Amino acid sequence: MRWRRFLARKLHFLFLLGTMENLISVLVHCDIRGSEVILGDNCHIHLYENGGISTIGGVHPRTVKNNEDGTMDIDQIEAAIGVEYIISFFIFF
Repeated sequence: MRWRRFLARKLHFLFLLGTMENLISVLVHCDIRGSEVILGDNCHIHLYENGGISTIGGVHPRTVKNNEDGTMDIDQIEAAIGVEYIISFFIFF
């Protein structure tokens, strides 16, 4: 009976490190090797975890300059999107 209650619960994931969480979040959106992700140049993933998304996920980062308040200019984001060869992308602030 205990196993039935266990299986009836919703599925939850436990990630022990923030690095693991960030990698999974990129891979959920860029699920094909060779995809690109647009990152702010002051983004934590770009500064400290860039190797993981490239090595493990095969995702190529493309940086856009951050404004002083941490946002990115929409015109720069649009310019960074290479429509002719990008398969999927996700924007991280």
